[in-house]
Amino acid sequence: MHMKEDTTNSSVRRKKRNTLLEHLIGPAGSVLLHIVILYAAIQLIVFDQRQTTPEVEVQMVEMDIVELDELEILEDLELPDLEFDFDIDMPDVDVDFEMPDEPDFVQEPMADVDFAALDMLDVESPLVMQGLMQGRVGDGRESMRQRYGGRHSEAADRAALMALEWLRRNQREDGSWEGSGTAAPARTAMTGLALLTFLAHGETTSSERYGNTMRRGLQFLTRTAQREDGSFRHVEGAANRRGVYSQGIAAYALAEAAAMTRIPEVVRAAESAIRFIIDGMRPDGGFDYAFVRDGGERDRCTSVAAWPCQALKAAYLAELDIPDLVDAMELAAAGMKANFVPERGLFWYASQSQRVFPGQTAPAVLSLQLLDHANSREARAGLASIANWEVDWHNPPMDHHESLYIWYYANQVYFHAGGSVWQRWVDRFVHMLVSSQNEDGSWRIPESQGRAHAYGPVYATTFSALSLMVHYRYLPTFQPVDTVPEEEHDEDDIIIEII
Repeated sequence: MHMKEDTTNSSVRRKKRNTLLEHLIGPAGSVLLHIVILYAAIQLIVFDQRQTTPEVEVQMVEMDIVELDELEILEDLELPDLEFDFDIDMPDVDVDFEMPDEPDFVQEPMADVDFAALDMLDVESPLVMQGLMQGRVGDGRESMRQRYGGRHSEAADRAALMALEWLRRNQREDGSWEGSGTAAPARTAMTGLALLTFLAHGETTSSERYGNTMRRGLQFLTRTAQREDGSFRHVEGAANRRGVYSQGIAAYALAEAAAMTRIPEVVRAAESAIRFIIDGMRPDGGFDYAFVRDGGERDRCTSVAAWPCQALKAAYLAELDIPDLVDAMELAAAGMKANFVPERGLFWYASQSQRVFPGQTAPAVLSLQLLDHANSREARAGLASIANWEVDWHNPPMDHHESLYIWYYANQVYFHAGGSVWQRWVDRFVHMLVSSQNEDGSWRIPESQGRAHAYGPVYATTFSALSLMVHYRYLPTFQPVDTVPEEEHDEDDIIIEII
């Protein structure tokens, strides 16, 4: 009886609980469902905002300013071993150069020059400082120095740097350089020589130390000195013979600068200057004073022709847009060969006088080397006739009144000939030049060298420094183009003839 009542009570209580739960679950579930829906909506809105408004993290960094060490140049210059295997009396050398306080990386700009009108900055190009003149910078220069520089190559490099510093400090306000005496009016020629000296060391308008020097010099040639027809002003003077030397030197410098920088303004100026030279060539391939083509003062003058020959080769290597350039080079070689005197193995100074000067054989041979005629009988015979020249700064042995000028050519001839000819020469010649350099980095020609001593230190310094840098200024590969065997190349290869 009691058991039945308990069961009945339990059933009643369970029924009441279930009924209560049913009444609670409905509203609670509805509330919970709305909460879930509301939460989901909030998350969606927040997520969308995060997608459309990304966070930006700003981090403040304090920059460390690093000061570059000043270029170390020419400190404690000491010649290496100066003992020679030759029976020759050499002067004692004691060179102790201290950099003056003046040189800085910053140079005063030219007055009254609109730099913005001519943006002389190197243009990136596959031609710039590749195979064309790869020996002039970095590892290429060091490799060439070790292979061809001789025993005193380190001293030669430091002497060349001293010369560059002197030239930098003595640049005129308008960007030019000036000679002395009868060479004073020929500022175009002196500026061309100075630029060639910097270019030989691999300096361009982008160089850290000499970039401004190069820009100012190139601006002088292209904007101040050059006329619309490609010729140049600032060319007077007895040493210049009515502009013919200045034209060749300036065109040579512009062609090298065009190859090394690809600055459009410089390229156009170089092409115009070379065009003027080609148009002034005689029909027989010679060059005379003032570019007279017929009946001139000298007819085919060897000394005059040497500069156009150098300029033509530089233009060829720079791949300037001059359609008849190769024909002009061949004609110039023929004109130089026409001055050869077979029975003497030498070259005339000029075809009109037919006088033979041994000193004129060096520029003739170099010209033929440059024009890919190094293996011609004229070039080989000329080389043999001058292969035993000696050096003496105060008593030059050669029969010529401008010995440094002739040494400039002979030094290049021997280098390109190579072998025992170069080995015999290089140590003696470098020793003589380094020994003769002034403490300020310049050279001055003694009166014993003839009238050239009056041309001034810019003349002497450029020719001396160019001679000291010959072993990396060019690569010694003067062989005719048609003797080089053909090689297979990929489509992307850049084929560049080098000298």
